[in-house]
Amino acid sequence: MDIPYVAISWNDKLLRFSENVGRIDAIIGKENLEAQYIVDMLEKYQSEDYESEKKKAFMLTTYNCFKKYLI
Repeated sequence: MDIPYVAISWNDKLLRFSENVGRIDAIIGKENLEAQYIVDMLEKYQSEDYESEKKKAFMLTTYNCFKKYLI
C-alpha cells in the first residue's frame, strides 16, 4: 500500500512480515522501546520505500491466498 512503517513487535508476526518485504530493520523490539528512538525511526522511514520486488511478491502471495480461499 506504499505506507511507510515501523513496528513495535512483541511476537514473530511482524518480524516475519518485515522479513518478507525486506524491512527487518523497521522492527522495534523491547530492547529499543524508547520514545526518541521510535520517533527517529518513524522520521527515517517516512520517506523511504521498501524493496519493490519483495513488496510485489508479498502482495501476490496475499492475493493468491485470498483467491484460493474464496474459490
